[in-house]
Amino acid sequence: MVPQTGLLEQIVNYGKGDARISAVVLIGSHARAEVPADVFSDLDVVLVVDEPENFLFTDSWLEQIGTLRLSFVEPTIGGDLERRVVFDDAMDVDFLILSRATVHAALSGGEANALLCRGYRVLLDKTGYDWPLLEPVPTDRYEIPSADTFGNLVQDFWFHAMWSTKKWLRGELWVAKYCIDVYMKTKLLWMIEQYEHAVHGPEYDTWFGGRFLDRWADEPVISGLTQSFATYSETALPSALFATMDLFRTLARHVSEAYQLPYPVATDTYSSGWVERQLHCGS
Repeated sequence: MVPQTGLLEQIVNYGKGDARISAVVLIGSHARAEVPADVFSDLDVVLVVDEPENFLFTDSWLEQIGTLRLSFVEPTIGGDLERRVVFDDAMDVDFLILSRATVHAALSGGEANALLCRGYRVLLDKTGYDWPLLEPVPTDRYEIPSADTFGNLVQDFWFHAMWSTKKWLRGELWVAKYCIDVYMKTKLLWMIEQYEHAVHGPEYDTWFGGRFLDRWADEPVISGLTQSFATYSETALPSALFATMDLFRTLARHVSEAYQLPYPVATDTYSSGWVERQLHCGS
């Protein structure tokens, strides 16, 4: 039994006694069979309530669950707000707090499936909602990108290869590193996902946001990533940028060929050539 089980019981017991809470639903690693929870996993809990603001922007209710050590609000990938909390013994909980109306509409229209389909457990239900019977499956079936989507992202990537180089040459190390290791890596991650689907098929599960990438990405991708992140130093940034560019190009060309999507060779040649000249002169 993982340590979070006792905390989960406290959350459910609190929900039973608080009339403002209509349902408590467990999602995430503790509710799924694939890549299940371990001792480091947090609890992902959906609270269905009448007025989410009362739970999002106050801490008093949390103090009735356990010893509160840390609490803040941040947006989820889907754009909703969640309250992230740490209780005693560094046990953390992500509370996704949704109104009854939002949940009812999502269940009725089927939109809730994307949130629930990797696995969920209804721990407390005062609503009588018709919760769907779902087999744990990837959240979305992969769709081949359009030529416009693919081309726009590739152009975006090569533009920022030059942009980050200019920042490095100007001495803006923080901005250059952030661009290479954060912004450009989001474009690289998208291309990694496209590549893996091109190799393994549309049903291949690439999760989301890079989760478990070391499990589902092929060895050449992992190998390419090892050199693509930089330390905070002027001498390290160029090699990390070149490695990022090389890996992106390799994957993008494979995706281009697999799906018959035009690859902007002229853009790649111009941008990469300019970067190489500038960084070789500046190093």
